[in-house]
Amino acid sequence: MKPARGLLLAALAAMLALSGCAQMGAGSGVQRMYVINCGENHTNDLSRWTPGLNAGKPWVFSDHCYLIRHAKGWMLWDTGIRTSWPQVPGA
Repeated sequence: MKPARGLLLAALAAMLALSGCAQMGAGSGVQRMYVINCGENHTNDLSRWTPGLNAGKPWVFSDHCYLIRHAKGWMLWDTGIRTSWPQVPGA
């Protein structure tokens, strides 16, 4: 999975989670959502995600997954964190 795609999936998951929280109740089918800490990833150079800024700044990214109880069953949403990133020139 490409980094941009992973970020897109994470953003989509967050949007779905937020919209699910706002719309939970009768008619939505979502009965409960649990946010689970599924790990973290460390970097020594945040500038890979903020080009031109934060060079050499360490950062910790959290990885959350979501367990959703729906009227039709359970769903685990986990976009994960890549174990490797493509080489970025100058990084």
